[in-house]
Amino acid sequence: MSKPIAAVEIAQLAAEVTKLLNSFKPRPAYTDEQKDLQPHLADILEASLPEDLEVIKSVGGKNKPSMKMFGTSFWPDIEIRTRPDKIPLIGIEVKYVRADKPASKAISETLGQALIYRSRYPYVIAYILHDGKYISANIEHDVPVADLLESQGIHLVLKRRS
Repeated sequence: MSKPIAAVEIAQLAAEVTKLLNSFKPRPAYTDEQKDLQPHLADILEASLPEDLEVIKSVGGKNKPSMKMFGTSFWPDIEIRTRPDKIPLIGIEVKYVRADKPASKAISETLGQALIYRSRYPYVIAYILHDGKYISANIEHDVPVADLLESQGIHLVLKRRS
């Protein structure tokens, strides 16, 4: 059994993972969110995190973490947990908004799922790669919503390439 991780260490880990996801340069194109983007992010995390942490991908992964509630199941796209104890530390929800597509559904799904996962994980990261339609005038609530999410242990990573 490994030594328990302090809340401060988990907070630092979440901040480091968020910084890594904010700084990482996505590939020029992803054909599929589940087959391309999610595994790419998981590979980057796996290569960057210490060996006592495990990165679990829900797509094609074994022992996929799930939450059963309201008569259905939910699972984060990526989970970071301790090794060998398998204590869940961070859940990551990943969405890709394709070019010329509206982002409202992807953003609302991501934030809703992040809130659900927060009941299992000390921290959740909502990662959205946004290549879709964007109206630059529609940003008046960006900061208050991001601040509200942060106050609930949810880190938002919204990356725009265009």
